[in-house]
Amino acid sequence: MTASSSKNAFLIVLSLTVIGFALRFCFALTVPLGWDGGIFLYWANLINGGAIPYRDFFIRDPLYIYLLALSVRFLGPTYFAASLVSIIPGAATIPMIFKTCREIFDRGSGFVAALAYAVSPTVIWYSTVIDERTLMLFLSICALWMLMRGLKRQESRYFIAYGLTL
Repeated sequence: MTASSSKNAFLIVLSLTVIGFALRFCFALTVPLGWDGGIFLYWANLINGGAIPYRDFFIRDPLYIYLLALSVRFLGPTYFAASLVSIIPGAATIPMIFKTCREIFDRGSGFVAALAYAVSPTVIWYSTVIDERTLMLFLSICALWMLMRGLKRQESRYFIAYGLTL
């Protein structure tokens, strides 16, 4: 791959990521707060208030709840702050899908997969709901990329990163 085609690929994936982020952000402004979102915000507020999970209260998906608590701490207990914890990993999944598909198949497949993920209405909707699924999908795609990279290069550091990510 030449430097020019590599730069073009980067610009295309960056454009898809910006478009995907913008679509998710705009859609997030119209979605009401659901039952799970309210519970997650409640747990985030408990953590920000000093409560300790699994001692003072029970939570599920602690990584997501801690990221949500961090977002709420800096941006306030708003729907926007809570949505960012889903929107950012949703948009960050776009380049990871490209990289993973490129690693498994080829560059063209990576572009098609990234485009499909970036503009799919169902995926956009799930990326704006206050829910841990978007973060888990992002981490799963990252782990798959590390696994494929490790298998191709036979380097143990990718296998270690794969295990830690999962």
